[in-house]
Amino acid sequence: YHCPSELMASCIDDMLKKKVTSMDELQISTFFNNMHVLFKQLTDKDMFLLYHRQHMAHRILDKRGDALMELLEHEKTFISLLKGTMGSNFTSHCETMIRDVNKHDEKEFNSIWSNSKNRKRCIVEQFDTTIIQPGAWPTLPLYDVHLPKSLEQAIHVFENFYRAKESSKRLNWAFSCGTAKVKVNFDDTRCKMIEGLNTMQLFVLMLFNDMDSLSMEDIGSKLNLDKNTVKRITHPLFFEKTKRPILKKKDDMLTFNQKLVKYPKKRLNYPTPIYSDHKVRTNVHKNRKFAVDAAVVRIMKSRKLLGHPQLIGEVLKQLTNFKPDIKLIKGRIEDLVEREFLERCNSNEDEVDGAFQGRGYRYLA
Repeated sequence: YHCPSELMASCIDDMLKKKVTSMDELQISTFFNNMHVLFKQLTDKDMFLLYHRQHMAHRILDKRGDALMELLEHEKTFISLLKGTMGSNFTSHCETMIRDVNKHDEKEFNSIWSNSKNRKRCIVEQFDTTIIQPGAWPTLPLYDVHLPKSLEQAIHVFENFYRAKESSKRLNWAFSCGTAKVKVNFDDTRCKMIEGLNTMQLFVLMLFNDMDSLSMEDIGSKLNLDKNTVKRITHPLFFEKTKRPILKKKDDMLTFNQKLVKYPKKRLNYPTPIYSDHKVRTNVHKNRKFAVDAAVVRIMKSRKLLGHPQLIGEVLKQLTNFKPDIKLIKGRIEDLVEREFLERCNSNEDEVDGAFQGRGYRYLA
């Protein structure tokens, strides 16, 4: 089952990834305005935002140079529409993501890397990095990968460069979100440029520099990855429906496809694997519990005493990102009573003094 929020986020993602280059400014503006009208009708705006951020993260991390700058302008246009409707708190994470990929520190490093002595001894011609703030981004999968030695130099140089600027911060590498271009030399005269690879797929292909064939288990042990992760990484590389697979699979063994050299095009593109294991809807339900808790505490802190029906009504008014189920609100109120943020009281108690009729709650914390 795909909810309207998920479908709308996927529609925007498809347009920004594939169709935007063939559209003029008027068509793009009309598309965003139409999406904005649909967004206003959504009851699960918080769920749409999580799906949108997830797609947006992959979009902006996949682009570089002028293509990235053009994409960011389109992202800003749609975010500004959401901001006008929902306020700055709703779009703050998206705006932070845009600022992260637009920093100039990494551009400075690229210049340093191009002129370094390590660059001359390393097979990595260009090494681009993006420093992001984890709190603003969707949860990114991190893997403790055993890196190919030829890539360790580039990473070591960048870490030294970054520590000189930010000595108090620690770097975690999200290789699953990176992209790579690989030049494959079949002999002295024939080569192919493979584009659109994921960085983890690059690690797999580099193993074939030393070996003609490898099993799934061998790849997992050499890269320190579990079997399921290896399958996700390698599947797009040998998938039967791919017209020009990079790898050939027989039973559990993978071999490099030497027939690629016969294909007339010099540049080849391949789909990237999907790593997201976490479920967006699970995260939404967790966030909604926190949102209801915060709304109840905020209301009771200002009102001190409030009847049960009035409290339910106030919570429904405050929560505009989604339409909470009454059962959820009642459950969160019960939880706050157990945690001694609130206590139950009745209208016939002297301290209540007619503040409400029937049963209600008193703020304690």
